[in-house]
Amino acid sequence: MIKKILAFSLLLFQNYFFCQEKIITVIDEETLLPVENATVFYKELNEGTITNNDGTCIVIERNNTSLSIDHLAYNEIILKYSDLKNLDTISLKSKVEKLSEVVVSNFNLKEKLKYVLNNYYKLYIGYSTIRNCSFKETIRYNSELKRFFLTELKWWSKNSDIDYNKPKEKYLQLKLGKILQSKNQNIYLNDSLSVPVKPAIKLGTLINHLYMNHIIGYMISPNVGELRSSIVSENTNFITAKYDTDWKKTNEGFSSRHEGEIVFDRSTMAVVKITRNELRLDNEIETSNKEGNTVLKTRHIGSYIELIFTKNISANKYAFNMFNLEYYIKLINEGKENTVSFQNTLYALKEEKSKKMKAHGLVDLSKDLYNNSNSKESIFDNSILMTKEEQKFLDTN
Repeated sequence: MIKKILAFSLLLFQNYFFCQEKIITVIDEETLLPVENATVFYKELNEGTITNNDGTCIVIERNNTSLSIDHLAYNEIILKYSDLKNLDTISLKSKVEKLSEVVVSNFNLKEKLKYVLNNYYKLYIGYSTIRNCSFKETIRYNSELKRFFLTELKWWSKNSDIDYNKPKEKYLQLKLGKILQSKNQNIYLNDSLSVPVKPAIKLGTLINHLYMNHIIGYMISPNVGELRSSIVSENTNFITAKYDTDWKKTNEGFSSRHEGEIVFDRSTMAVVKITRNELRLDNEIETSNKEGNTVLKTRHIGSYIELIFTKNISANKYAFNMFNLEYYIKLINEGKENTVSFQNTLYALKEEKSKKMKAHGLVDLSKDLYNNSNSKESIFDNSILMTKEEQKFLDTN
């Protein structure tokens, strides 16, 4: 009995010793600038994290497996456990970019996107998964933080695409974990007029854009119009195309145009990253006081979407890695314009196969995320690392 207890105690000690956390910084080898959104992953475990705006992240040290530090614009680095123990800063080398006349002359962006949709399950995982995620929301007023919210989130997805013929609950479920940080500050336009800070990006909007087929489908729809595109970079692994559209009148009455970049896996032509910057005109709302006088104008000026997928080595297909959605408005009071930006970011920290998620504590998808109950205890052991700016905001009274 004593031997069993000693063996169990030794096992606990080993697990504790080999699962310590470590903060590392990822920088560009030449410029020494931080590398944002680098994936820092144990590929064999489908587990890891992503660097923040400062290029930093928290890594859980795992024994007997190697750590990959990777980014679309840089060469991948593989570290053994012994290497990680002695490193605090990791330098990445930029990939050599070279444009091929053959690729440039034969690249039709719309046809490439149609190919992706027609071959979706050849390119992206097609089984049910649960992902441990960090969800972050920030609100800025004239670039100054006014809201910071960070929480754990479990995300079950039946497949890697949206099934528009079924209710969302049939192909997606969410479970809100422990809220790690939450702070709000009101926005003061002048001495007598303040605006309460509250979330503006709806859960339904967020959910749709987590799926690559939704974004690609919208890109080639009549709502966007004709795509003009050109190749901007190419290396042995990826091809990057930029695109833009003309201004187009929407059914809601305002005009919009789009621009952005799309990165393709060179060998399979899977889309691994897509950005979409939407610009708006004639999208303004007036708020009046009791006397009927206009006291505030809200002008919606645009949004930005970024979706990144990475290779799942066990399936040899691509899977969700990170999503970012930003929304911009201008508040106009007494002739003065002030910019407010809302940002939601979802980071996948671990992925595993699972046919379903336990029903207890599921998020009601018809409500905003913040109107759902959350867990009081952590539901997994990893999180995205806060930036220096975010930490300073939390520390300020």
